[in-house]
Amino acid sequence: MTKKDLFDQWNTKTLGGSTKLSVDNFDLIQDPVHVEAANEPSLELVNLVGQATNTQSQSGPLGQTLIVETELTYTEVGAATGYKLHHRPDPGEIWQLIAVSALMSGGSSGMNLIIGPGVTNITTIESPYVLLAQESSSGQPIFDTLDGAVHFYDNTNAIIHGAYSLATGEEQKMFTLSVRVR
Repeated sequence: MTKKDLFDQWNTKTLGGSTKLSVDNFDLIQDPVHVEAANEPSLELVNLVGQATNTQSQSGPLGQTLIVETELTYTEVGAATGYKLHHRPDPGEIWQLIAVSALMSGGSSGMNLIIGPGVTNITTIESPYVLLAQESSSGQPIFDTLDGAVHFYDNTNAIIHGAYSLATGEEQKMFTLSVRVR
């Protein structure tokens, strides 16, 4: 594959804006390039474009590691079950969930860790979604089901905090540690 062939595939794309080279476009463009000495210029060009468009990383996780916190209260939900968008990455970004913890007050309310499209309103979650973990306990439940698992999420499938069995006066907080990988 020549540099001209690669550039011809990208000539309508930009580094940003509405015509930005997407991750899907980048993956397709990489596909015809074989890893061999004759393709060294093409491999360098793919790498350059990947770095410039922020569709790849050579150093592993990108900066902006963070802890996100959301809080759900019975008063806010107005019902025993509620949902809140916890973290939605910007378009084109991929994040890896590293760890989750929670703090609950009151009796025996439960918490769900969900990856899905979003929350329609405080009592309705959009489908389809995946329930990653569920804990029911007061105090500080531990999400042991995540131990050693690798979970990625993006703009179309974000992290959602779900609360259930909330009683009057109860509240809960969810904390996640995530790192951006692309």
